[in-house]
Amino acid sequence: MTAEPATADVVRDKAVALLAAREHSARELRQKLRKRYQDHDLIDEVIQQLVEAGYQSDARFTEARVRASLARGHGPMKIRALLREAGIDSHLVDAAIEEAAPDWRDLAREALLSKFGPSPASDQRETARRARFLASRGYPSSVIGDLLLG
Repeated sequence: MTAEPATADVVRDKAVALLAAREHSARELRQKLRKRYQDHDLIDEVIQQLVEAGYQSDARFTEARVRASLARGHGPMKIRALLREAGIDSHLVDAAIEEAAPDWRDLAREALLSKFGPSPASDQRETARRARFLASRGYPSSVIGDLLLG
């Protein structure tokens, strides 16, 4: 897809349409608009206007992404990685996670129960399988060890 020339109004309309569909970080919005339009300075200007008007907020995006990730059973490491990829500063991530105040052990237990049911691991191989599952979900080894070994 080739980038197309555009005016500020056209870029702003597209950005607002993207934000109406779901929250976007400034980086995500910039990347999507740059795929479509050639004038990168204009895109940056429009995004700054949207931030100042309150249409785009990295803090709001971070809170929404943390809530959604917690609902999916993601652990702290995965949540941080997803937000880092979206261009969110670590202090915003820390604040959003602290505000949500999840009990990582309970969330990991729920993820295990959802995936493997109530029966305990039958052998060491099954325990390792469950540990890999929790690690892939972004749980730290301390939580995994507490649940599976302790």
